[in-house]
Amino acid sequence: TLAIDENILTGDLSPVASMTRLQYLYAANNRFKGRLDGGLLANLTHLVEVDVSGNSLQASSVPGYLFSRPSLRVLDLHDNKITGTLPGAIPENTVLQYLSLRANSI
Repeated sequence: TLAIDENILTGDLSPVASMTRLQYLYAANNRFKGRLDGGLLANLTHLVEVDVSGNSLQASSVPGYLFSRPSLRVLDLHDNKITGTLPGAIPENTVLQYLSLRANSI
């Protein structure tokens, strides 16, 4: 678990990409920048909950790889700088229970 939310931290989240066994990422309401569609969370295959809301993370679409995580239950990306659309096919085997994309440009 990495819980660094509500700290007004700046920079990018790229060091998180090497934490391949990470299950819970709470980094909401900071000032992080970076690109989600650049594979920021691509190697984190054990994620259960992700809350990176309230930052300045960018993506030209919601990365499809996030929906293929077999254990991902919570994905909160609201209030970032995500544009585009949802992936065309969200796998039926997803266990996703909560998805928030509000306050983006989707």
